[in-house]
Amino acid sequence: QSVELLPGASSALYGANAFNGILFMRSKNPFDHEGISVSLKRGMTSQEAAGDNAYTDLGIRMAHKFNDKFAAKVNFGYLKGTDWAATSEVDSDMIGGTRATNPNYNGINVYGDEVATNIKQVGLVLEGLGVLPGGASNLLPDVSVSRTGYNERYLTNYNAESIKADWGLYYRPFENDFEISYVGKVGTGNTIYQGTNRYNIKNFFQQQHKLEVRNDNFFARGYVVSDNAGDSYDMVFTGININRAWKDDNTWFGEYAGTYVLSTLAGATNDQAHAAARAVADTGMYMPGTPEYEAAFNESVSDPDLSTGSKFQDASKYYHGDFNYNFSHLIDVADIQVGGSARQYSLNSSGTIYTDYDGEINYSEYGVYTQVQKELDLSSTLYVLLELDYWK
Repeated sequence: QSVELLPGASSALYGANAFNGILFMRSKNPFDHEGISVSLKRGMTSQEAAGDNAYTDLGIRMAHKFNDKFAAKVNFGYLKGTDWAATSEVDSDMIGGTRATNPNYNGINVYGDEVATNIKQVGLVLEGLGVLPGGASNLLPDVSVSRTGYNERYLTNYNAESIKADWGLYYRPFENDFEISYVGKVGTGNTIYQGTNRYNIKNFFQQQHKLEVRNDNFFARGYVVSDNAGDSYDMVFTGININRAWKDDNTWFGEYAGTYVLSTLAGATNDQAHAAARAVADTGMYMPGTPEYEAAFNESVSDPDLSTGSKFQDASKYYHGDFNYNFSHLIDVADIQVGGSARQYSLNSSGTIYTDYDGEINYSEYGVYTQVQKELDLSSTLYVLLELDYWK
């Protein structure tokens, strides 16, 4: 029905999380807005990295007032498009260069090359194990070397899709403004999420159920929101663990160090020795599109252990209740409101998102508030507003 943005801190009336503003989205009530409506939006996204791709957004609403006491509605939405492709190969450590010129290259949208180590230290370890002869580590430069990674486009698709539905049942037992309502919402889809790492949010599922009692002077409501991450995974750890599937880190860096020493003894320059070392260490690397690569990819994205896989789990939920009462119809002296809210969080990601390795993390927040507003007629209109609130 309407969307309103209230900028600025608003915690006195809307809770401890309302420090940056509030966005009010008012849904159409089926008692007042009946019928069937359909909207269809078509467009195109254009990006140099991904080309031109079609965009579709379909919405359907059906609402009916059965009598003066009962009404219902249902909404359905479908969105289909192509997400923005991330293809930057700029060195994220800002050292510059490319994989061919920078042994410790770490491309912004190249994953797996985050794993790096000091090659001279590797040489010292190999000397201690007798793999390299004594003094060989003196031929190794005191620099870090990173593993060869995979570009993001080989670790995801850019399908953006959303399917969502909601329904509402509304009951007015006295055929006036007193109303009891239940609203349920579900949604699933796919998208790319940018956080500390890049995530493929795939087949996620979210639901919300709300029960509310209200009239013109008060409301009391409670709802629960539940998440399920579906088949979502971390693309950075996918690249890292595909690498480790065909050759573990110790073997890769050991081969790199050994080949660098042998190449240097054979008269190779520093750049030539690095190139030869990487070529030998990368022997056996799974190439995108091959059965070996696909098998390692599928194994990683289905494994929630980040030391061997990249799937993240989320079965978190939170419960919320709040109320508000406006005494303006009872008291003429001033406009007085009182209210409060409480929320209980239950974080459950098995350690793949939160630090809940050994069980769910449960915590709560609650608060109460009052607002007194008085209009004084002193030749011109003057408003006096007092707000008192407590949130924890």
